[in-house]
Amino acid sequence: MRPLIRTKKSDKQAVESTALQYEETFLVDPPSQFEDGYDEYLNSVKTAAVLHDWIEEVTEERIEEKYGVTPGQLQAKRSLADWLLYTCDELCDILKRRDLASTIRRVKKRVNLGVADELLGLTRFDNIGRVRARRLHDHGIKTVADIKSTTYEELNDVLGKKTAASLKKQVGEDIDPDDVDEDNHGNLLDFA
Repeated sequence: MRPLIRTKKSDKQAVESTALQYEETFLVDPPSQFEDGYDEYLNSVKTAAVLHDWIEEVTEERIEEKYGVTPGQLQAKRSLADWLLYTCDELCDILKRRDLASTIRRVKKRVNLGVADELLGLTRFDNIGRVRARRLHDHGIKTVADIKSTTYEELNDVLGKKTAASLKKQVGEDIDPDDVDEDNHGNLLDFA
C-alpha cells in the first residue's frame, strides 16, 4: 500500500484513537510511541481507516475532508487494495484455501464498489451502484425476491422509470417499453 497516507500532527490523536479501538484485531503488536516505526504504524492505521470508511459507504467528499486526502490518493489506494486482494485470492487458489477465498472476493467487490456487505446482492444488477443500492435497501428492497414482489410503480418512485423497468426486466418481468418514457425523475446512472 506504499506510499501510505501520512498522519499529520492535526490528526495524530484521532488516528491513535482509531488504532486503540482496533488494536485487538491487528496481526502484530503495535510499536511503542517511542520506538522507530511508530509513525509508519500510524500511517498504516490511517490508510486502513480510509479504506474502511470507503467500504462502509462514506462519501468520497467526506473521506477527503476527514482524512485530508485527494481524490487521486483515494483512487490509488482503492486500486492497490484491489490488486492486493486479487493477489490474495490467487494465493488462496494455489494454497487450496477455499475457506478464505470467498471472504477475500467479497471484500474485493466491496472495495471496487464502495458498498457495505449488505448491498452486494443488489449491485450485481445493471445500473445499480452504491447510491441506488442503498436507496433500494433503505426502502426495504434487499433481495431478488423483494424486487420481484415490489411493484413497478414502487420501484419507479425509488429509482425512476427507466431504471425500474430495467430492474424488473433483469428479474424476468417484462415491462412494456411504451409505459416507460425518457423522464427518469432526474436520476442519473450511478456507477460509483
